[in-house]
Amino acid sequence: MLRRRTRLALAAVPAAGFLTAAALTAAALTAAALTAAPAGAAAAPVQVTTICKEHDYRVVTGTGNKKYVIENGNFGGRPECITNRGLRPNFTVTRSGADSTGPEVDAYPFALYGCSWKVCTPGSGLPARVSRIRSASASWYLRPAAPGRWNAAFDVWFGRHRSAVNGQAKGAELMIWLNAGDYPAVASRVIRVDHRRWYVYHWVTSHDGAHWNYIQLRAVRPVSHVHGLALLPIIRKAERMGLIRPRWWMLNIESGFEIWHGGRGLQTTWFAASVRRWQRPAGPGLRRCRQSCSARAASWPAARSAWMVRPFHSPPRPAWWRRPESAVIPAYMSAISGRLSPRSGDSPYRRSMGT
Repeated sequence: MLRRRTRLALAAVPAAGFLTAAALTAAALTAAALTAAPAGAAAAPVQVTTICKEHDYRVVTGTGNKKYVIENGNFGGRPECITNRGLRPNFTVTRSGADSTGPEVDAYPFALYGCSWKVCTPGSGLPARVSRIRSASASWYLRPAAPGRWNAAFDVWFGRHRSAVNGQAKGAELMIWLNAGDYPAVASRVIRVDHRRWYVYHWVTSHDGAHWNYIQLRAVRPVSHVHGLALLPIIRKAERMGLIRPRWWMLNIESGFEIWHGGRGLQTTWFAASVRRWQRPAGPGLRRCRQSCSARAASWPAARSAWMVRPFHSPPRPAWWRRPESAVIPAYMSAISGRLSPRSGDSPYRRSMGT
C-alpha cells in the first residue's frame, strides 16, 4: 500500500514533454508526506500505566474485545509496582520490595478472568457451576527471568456457593505452576495433561477459620508459555478424586507471580482465557417461568446484583486480609520436609493423586 501511494503521487506530475523543477519538487514533497504518514502513525506512543497502590487494578482488553483485570496483589506491606502497556492483558513487575525469607508470600500480582473478591470481568460467564462447564482453557506468555524466589502460576478458585465471589472461597484452589525461581520441585506422582507432564500435590488447608482443598500441578519441565492449556481435564480429574464437587462454582482463572523475595522484571506479555458452558434447554417449565421470573428480576434491589457488574475501583478489603496462598505455602513447606503444619485443619501431605 505504501509503494502504491508513492507511485500515484509521482503519476500526478505534468508529463507534457519534460518535468519542470517546480513540478519535480512538488512530487517529491507529496511522496515524502505520504511515506511519512504511516511511519508517524506506527510511532505513536503507547499508553503506559503504572500501578503501585496495594490491590489497585485496571480493566484491560484482549483479543476479541474480551475484558480482563490486572491487579497489583501486594499484601506484604512492601513497595511494589507493576506497569501495563496499552491497556492490554500484560504487566511487568517494575518494583518489588518483597523480602520474605520464610514460607509467607509477600505478593501475587496477577491477571484476572472471572470474579474475585467482588470484582468481576464483564462478559466472562463466571461464576459457572462446575457440572455445566463445557470447556475451559487459558493461554499465558511470560518472561520468567528475575532474581529471587518466586513462581509463575495459574490460580483457579472454586466456591461451594455462587456467593463465594464476595469473599474467601471455601471449595477448592487449583494452582498450576509453569515456572519457578529458587524453588526446586519435589518428586511426586506425574500425570499427563495437554501433552505435558505435571507433578501433582494436594492437601486440605485453612486460613482464618476457612478450609478448602488445595491442588497443585507443577510442570516437570518449566515452560515460559502455554497456549490454549486445557483446564477441564484437570478439573474432571479432581472431581473424580472428590476434591472438587460438580455442584460447586468455578469463580475465575488467574495468572500471576507469587513472590517471596526479589521478582523485579517478571513479565506477563499476554494472557487469555475462555470458559464455555452447556446451554440449558428451554423446557416448558422455563417457558412458563419466563414472564414471572422476569418480573421478579426487575424488582430485585440493585445491591442484590451489584457483584455482577461492579464499578472498577479498588475493592474494600479488611485490614487483616492476607491472600489465601500465604496460608498454603506453610503446609507445602512442612509437607516436603516430611512434617505436618502446626496449623489446625491441614491433613497429611499426599504424594499420590489417587489417595
